[in-house]
Amino acid sequence: MHLSRVLLSLSIEFVKEAGRGGKGNLPLEGTPTIVKTEPWDGKDGEIIEEDEFSLEELMGEETSSRDEL
Repeated sequence: MHLSRVLLSLSIEFVKEAGRGGKGNLPLEGTPTIVKTEPWDGKDGEIIEEDEFSLEELMGEETSSRDEL
């Protein structure tokens, strides 16, 4: 069977199951581990500053030579 047929078959199965409401609850594999964490201090997280860039920098020189629709 070709990969495309396998993917199509899996996709059809997924859509049918989703239409029926999904597969429901699945069993857990073992007992979940409870991790101790610090309580939330009520403050927002820190904003990570990122470098800004233009579309021209991202796309290169090609954007200026194309005709717009």
